[in-house]
Amino acid sequence: NGEVAGSTIDANISGKTLFINTGVNSISNNLLGTLEATAGGILDVQSPLDNFGTVTADGVLSSVASLVKLEKAVTNETGAKLQATNGATLELDATLTNAGNVIAAASSFLDVKAGSIINNNATDGIEVDGTLQVDVGTLELTGAGELRLVGGTIAGTSASDILDNDGNNITGYGTIDNLVLQNGEVAGSTIDANISGKTL
Repeated sequence: NGEVAGSTIDANISGKTLFINTGVNSISNNLLGTLEATAGGILDVQSPLDNFGTVTADGVLSSVASLVKLEKAVTNETGAKLQATNGATLELDATLTNAGNVIAAASSFLDVKAGSIINNNATDGIEVDGTLQVDVGTLELTGAGELRLVGGTIAGTSASDILDNDGNNITGYGTIDNLVLQNGEVAGSTIDANISGKTL
């Protein structure tokens, strides 16, 4: 999907699901491709995804939030984008390898049920203006990337959930709460409140 502009797959019916299942064959969302859920729809991607373009969960319709579920391993390539915007939720169910950008915009949710994120983008690889939910017993955050808080929140769904930062630079301002934080098993594991006048 996405060799030419306008190549879009849009789950746009509120409360209804559009399933994509290509078996073990990886889905390639190319540079000009968009996979999205809008207007309260649900996009359920049930096969591995190699993303060069844009994957978006966007908006709420009549209190029903749009949802994109990525059930298998995801590779987010350099310049590619995974995002939740305008109150929607992007759900990660399997390992994410990220060289692009992952964004939980204001009032939106990145729901991480996967046990591993390998974040290799050292400049705003993961941006949290909204909420990153640690929705798994242990989330291993590896790679040498940046997770930037922009007034957002990283929180466990249970106070016993573990965020294990092994190599990422967690920066900015916001809140990390309702979880067990482990930091520093490998070099470069930094938590840096680096915005003047703001509190992490």
